[in-house]
Amino acid sequence: MIPKNEIDEQIAEWRTQRRTAPFVQHLVMQLVDEAARSHYPNDYPMKCLQTAGAIQRVLMKLGIAAQLYAGAVCFTKVDPSGKFVGWTGFWDADHHIWLHTEFEEIVDLSVSQLHLHPVTQGEELQLPAIWWNYREGLPPIFKYLPDVPVAKIEMEEPDQSIYVEFLKHVDSLFDEYLSNRSPGDILFTRLLSYTGQLNEWTEAGDPWLNGSLEILNVEKPHPQWMIEREAEISAAYAKGEVPKSRLMSQTDLFRSSPPSE
Repeated sequence: MIPKNEIDEQIAEWRTQRRTAPFVQHLVMQLVDEAARSHYPNDYPMKCLQTAGAIQRVLMKLGIAAQLYAGAVCFTKVDPSGKFVGWTGFWDADHHIWLHTEFEEIVDLSVSQLHLHPVTQGEELQLPAIWWNYREGLPPIFKYLPDVPVAKIEMEEPDQSIYVEFLKHVDSLFDEYLSNRSPGDILFTRLLSYTGQLNEWTEAGDPWLNGSLEILNVEKPHPQWMIEREAEISAAYAKGEVPKSRLMSQTDLFRSSPPSE
């Protein structure tokens, strides 16, 4: 059993630091990962919208607010031999969806499945899931550029009905975790969430991270599109303006609310 009152106490304690309690991070990621593997066994790597929506739902149950965002993201690409070979992710004509919590944290589970995506399968090592606080600054090995908040998840059928059933599965699993699991059962380990962890993983010989650190020597820039888009966003904020969305004119996959300053 995982007592809900103990979870609430941890959340309250860490709220004073404007962070999600580490145990809660791992609990949420493990729960939604388990549900996604069961519900989307063949296309989990392509379900960033659905997994982000499920995480938002679980966080809401725990009293933590979170907003879905669509935008661009890039990570260091390390091949199976452990060599840094460039960048992987979603930018330009592609987009990705993740969450921002009320504590200014990036939360992204589905990026950990990118190595199994049909386009990249077999070409790169697995990325970690992310629960990273913006206040720590982003390390050079990944970059998130939010474009527009996703206000409501609406998809064409049968995807919408399948998603609704997925959320029911998540709800059921949440109840099952609290009733029948124990804290020792929460074993989701590949979650990158703080700066000190970079050193810990490097010392432990993590092949993706060690390969990624080659960028510190070769000084290979981020993808040009990401560099230009980041400059565009920074210039808009410097003028006191909301950056112009690039996605709103390209896709009607999701409905969005206006960006907030």
